[in-house]
Amino acid sequence: MDGFEGFLIERGLISLADVEKAQRLAGNSGEPLTGVMRRVTNLEAGVFADALSSYYNIVRVKTSEWPDKPVAAHCLSLSFLRAHGIFPLSQTDEGIVLATADPGNAYAMDAVKLATGCPVVMKIADAGEIDAALERCARAGKIRRQTRNRVVNRRQ
Repeated sequence: MDGFEGFLIERGLISLADVEKAQRLAGNSGEPLTGVMRRVTNLEAGVFADALSSYYNIVRVKTSEWPDKPVAAHCLSLSFLRAHGIFPLSQTDEGIVLATADPGNAYAMDAVKLATGCPVVMKIADAGEIDAALERCARAGKIRRQTRNRVVNRRQ
């Protein structure tokens, strides 16, 4: 088996039955396979994120990198960020540094690039870490629940 699923099987982290179940559920729901696999396997969140990091050769987000307020909060809605499991960490000379639980989500990366006008630099984070950061910012009123930019509110 190829891809990330094969990577996980080769390392003994999941079984072929896990992959088949995740593929079936993803096919029925339309959700990305990575997100479904994260839910249906018995892998701890950190182990799953480490595996993503290794497979895609993308560094993990360090605890010290989580800001109190997401970058580009003026043009990325909370609903979009939640729906795609992403969190804008910082802006550097290279672009918007984005925490993601699914680096294969090209739609989200392209939408962020379009909305911000900046290239996207990905870092891997566990979905729970991203959800917690979004919730902290939402409670503190540091992120918009809606935005006028329709591009980042639609799901394909």
